[in-house]
Amino acid sequence: MNAAWLATAAWGVAMGVRHVVVLRAHLLTLRRIDQPLAWRELTVAQLTLLWQKPPRGLPPAPARVERRISGRDQFEALLAEPGPIPARPSFPPALPAMATAAGHSPSPQPRGTGAASTRPGRRAHPCAGALATAQLVQAAPAIRAASEEAPAPAALAHPIIAGALSVPAFTRAGLGSLRFTRDLDITGDVCAIELHRVGHRLCPLHAVPAWARPLLAGARA
Repeated sequence: MNAAWLATAAWGVAMGVRHVVVLRAHLLTLRRIDQPLAWRELTVAQLTLLWQKPPRGLPPAPARVERRISGRDQFEALLAEPGPIPARPSFPPALPAMATAAGHSPSPQPRGTGAASTRPGRRAHPCAGALATAQLVQAAPAIRAASEEAPAPAALAHPIIAGALSVPAFTRAGLGSLRFTRDLDITGDVCAIELHRVGHRLCPLHAVPAWARPLLAGARA
């Protein structure tokens, strides 16, 4: 699959797409048919290809589908069924905090930093991930994004770029703070994100506003 289809799959997972219908599928080339089939495997969504020609012309891949329908009534009944709930994609295990290409381990924790700060969004080294941090400290409230800042990332097709550019809009943090962001630095419900600082000391936890959650969900997918 090319980058455009991978981005589409990421958005599909983030937005919870459950059913996609492709019209006039008989006009697609074999390669173009393979792409939505691969997309279905990535998103675990239901895919319906409308083959508007005699079935004897079906290529091998669609001919092996689980179910075929013919007739308007069957098709309308299919559309009325709830599609499968897309599964959360599996991510590779996160690298330990502060890990580098050279395999350096985290620096020793300085004395006197064993307890987490009580200030909202602040925590102490080492970084254990957003979920663990949220159990210790309160997430710093999201900064209200200007009217022209919030819609801009949502107009971008690439999910990683859109998600990355959304973070400065509600945290005022630089893009460099996302350098060490891992999957576990975003809570499962995408309500909080932990950013990292040099030395991983007092890494802040930020609440994610509702408009940015789909963007970060697409980036993580």
